[in-house]
Amino acid sequence: MELCSLENLEEYVMARSKVSALRERIESFEPNLTILEAVETNSYDVLELVTEQQLYEHGMRGGDGRTIWEYAPYKEATIRAKERKNQPTDRVTLRDTGEFHESFELVIESDAFKIQATDDKTKFLTNRYGEGVLALSDEHLEKVKEEIIVPHLIQTLRQICYGNSR
Repeated sequence: MELCSLENLEEYVMARSKVSALRERIESFEPNLTILEAVETNSYDVLELVTEQQLYEHGMRGGDGRTIWEYAPYKEATIRAKERKNQPTDRVTLRDTGEFHESFELVIESDAFKIQATDDKTKFLTNRYGEGVLALSDEHLEKVKEEIIVPHLIQTLRQICYGNSR
């Protein structure tokens, strides 16, 4: 039978202490909070997906991803006005003055996030075109998950496990 040396005992105590500390850090990990933190930290990018890529570039609303073109074609006067502003005339973008898009905000709740707009036209536009104009499409939600949430989760877990951002 081999005797346990004082040095081995100290190493054992230190290892056990490190394992206990790691367990505490892992148990304190809150994935939902970390996800919402990632979205909030990248709120500009999330809002750009809705205002620029969905509404302006594709004229589509979130959720169902349907275009809002059913409210077009534009009348000739609207086409001329949009052309003067260098805005597209082949789709509905909901950007005339830009105030509606600029009023988009990301609201973080206890277990979810949502997008809202504070512009005076919001109620009219959501009644006319649907609440989906304030939502991410399925495609863009996947993009948020892959490009924002997953990397943030990985970085947070690395910090928990290794104590740095390897």
